[in-house]
Amino acid sequence: MGSKPQIRLFDYSIMYEDARWQICYLAIRNFVPDLKELGRKLADAEENGDQVFAIVPNVGYTYPGGFSGITGFAIIVKKSATKQGKGKA
Repeated sequence: MGSKPQIRLFDYSIMYEDARWQICYLAIRNFVPDLKELGRKLADAEENGDQVFAIVPNVGYTYPGGFSGITGFAIIVKKSATKQGKGKA
């Protein structure tokens, strides 16, 4: 019973992974409330000993009169040294 509950991020997917790097995409629907999902992913990475290298916003824009704003984040994670060599090629 002492195991940590899994954090399930809605619309979260690993887009690329190798022995040293992982690039994830987190789609969001509502910027402010969905920031907690971004925070959870960042905390999860650090708890696993990984380093968040960069966060790149996906800025969406449609014209005329459509949506303009951040639609998601690419999260670039450098794996911990103990995990390197265990990723997908």
